[in-house]
Amino acid sequence: HGNRDYLDYSLSRTDPEMLLAPLLRVLYDSRSLPVNRLYMLLILLLMLSQDSGFMSAAQKAMLASVPWYKDRIIGSVSVGSLMVMVLVKAVQSNLTGAHDAYVHTNCLAALANVAPLLRQLHPHAARCLVSLFDLLARKYLKVSRKTAALANAAEGGGGAAVGDSGRSEEGGDEEGAEALQMAVDFLRISLEAINLCLSAGPALNEHLVYALLERQAVFAPLRTHELFADLIENIDLVL
Repeated sequence: HGNRDYLDYSLSRTDPEMLLAPLLRVLYDSRSLPVNRLYMLLILLLMLSQDSGFMSAAQKAMLASVPWYKDRIIGSVSVGSLMVMVLVKAVQSNLTGAHDAYVHTNCLAALANVAPLLRQLHPHAARCLVSLFDLLARKYLKVSRKTAALANAAEGGGGAAVGDSGRSEEGGDEEGAEALQMAVDFLRISLEAINLCLSAGPALNEHLVYALLERQAVFAPLRTHELFADLIENIDLVL
């Protein structure tokens, strides 16, 4: 993080699995990590993901097996596909645990960085990307409904009120608007990642196309939404 020469040396190596695989193993158990260590780990992965040459090499580097990955038996997998799986799992764990926006932001940024370079995505990694969209879409719809309900309640009450906690409903509205904007941003990044994976040509990520065909229904609630329709339309065109 603080040594540019070491970063340059690491990025110049032709065996990215030697650095990425151990980092991903630690992130896989993100719930057991102290917050400061988790943040540093995400910063490192984000820095590495910004180098296209290093990430391209990661797509070609194969691991015969990943015994520490317990979600399912995945067999032979590229380091790039493994990175997708672990980053998605970190987002899922964060949503059911700490709800830390910093974790979401860094994981999704790293995914967006590697997405244009992903080739021959592992079937499970492809399903993880679609599941990530589904998860964030449901989160967005939940926050959107809650924000709308609060706004309607405030209008019906005839203005800002102060609750038992001493915090005004106006302050709550601001928090709701911020949460809604974050949900929008995160969801758009997940859609952009899928689009970037497909941009090189569907044949280069056929398992992602299969995963999208299997779960077309998850896009239906937002297909005509003004904030997401453009990105979903691209996916529909590919399918």
